Parts: sequence; structure tokens; C-alpha cells
Amino acid sequence: YHLLQGTDIPGIIHPEELINSEAGLALILEGFVGESLQDFVSERRLEVGEFLAIAMQLADALAALHHHHIVHRDIKPSNIIIQPDTRQVRLTDFSTAVSIPPGQTYQGNPDLIEGTLAYIAPEQTGRVNRPIDHRTDLYSLGVTFYELLVGELPFPDSDPMALVHSHIAKKPTPVIQVCPH
Repeated sequence: YHLLQGTDIPGIIHPEELINSEAGLALILEGFVGESLQDFVSERRLEVGEFLAIAMQLADALAALHHHHIVHRDIKPSNIIIQPDTRQVRLTDFSTAVSIPPGQTYQGNPDLIEGTLAYIAPEQTGRVNRPIDHRTDLYSLGVTFYELLVGELPFPDSDPMALVHSHIAKKPTPVIQVCPH
């Protein structure tokens, strides 16, 4: 809430209010009716034109977020909301997002992996000596794009250590080889 409060960043679900109640804190988000992109593509395959329209919106939203020095750190289809009729998309779930002012870096906790392993950038694993910055989101967006185009993740392992190794040391099979059309 505090990270995004008062910002006018297009392409994200904005926080409206933080309410303290008997049950605890409640975060009120702007109304944006839709479904997760993960659910949307599970029911159908995107045509290339549809993919490009969605990809451009996501790239613009991420550019605007990065312009405000905010790194999401968990870009994935389930953190993207799409309106099925209009195909408008919004980024959501900023629970692991951080603000990284220009000229500064964010190392994170090497003992704690934050983000979703299937989409995580190598520097988020704590296994490479690289700081987390806007490129972290670009990597995760690339994994998301791969999955949207191909219908599967570039590294479909379920073993956590195998996934970490894959993100650090392996190259995914090119999209054209997996999905020639």
C-alpha cells in the first residue's frame, strides 16, 4: 500500500485504502473486473496478434512501474488480471515489490527466495552475485511471454533446486522449435 499509494502508474491495480479492522488489516484495491491471465490462457490458446496486444500492455505497465523505481519481483500469469472482453491487462500483487532508487541496488536476503521459482530471475535465487533491479522483472516477463506463446514453461521442473539450476545455467528451447506456428 505504502509503495504504490498516490502513484499514477498505468497498467497496475492501484491500492485505494488500507483499513485497520478487528480482523486485521484489509487492503482495498481499485475495481478491475477480470480473471487471472493464467486462468484465461488455460481455457484457450492465444493467437499471435492477441499475444502481442497483451505483451505491449504489459511492457508499457512494467516500463511505467520501473520509471517510478519500483521492481515487482513476481511477474507471472497469475499476477496479471485480464478483462476477457476488452483484453485490457493489469499487474497485481505487489507483496514482494521493492523501491530501488536510481544508483542504488537491492541484494535481498540470500537465504530467502522471494518470488515464484518457475518465473524467478537468476539474481533472485541468491546463488549469483548480482543485484536485483528492473532487469529482474524483464526476465520474469520473458518467462511469462514464453509460457503464453508455447503453452508451457521454459523449465517445467517441479524440483526447486532443478529450477534454480535451470534459471542460472540452462537455455530454454527456442519458441520456434517448441511451437513452430
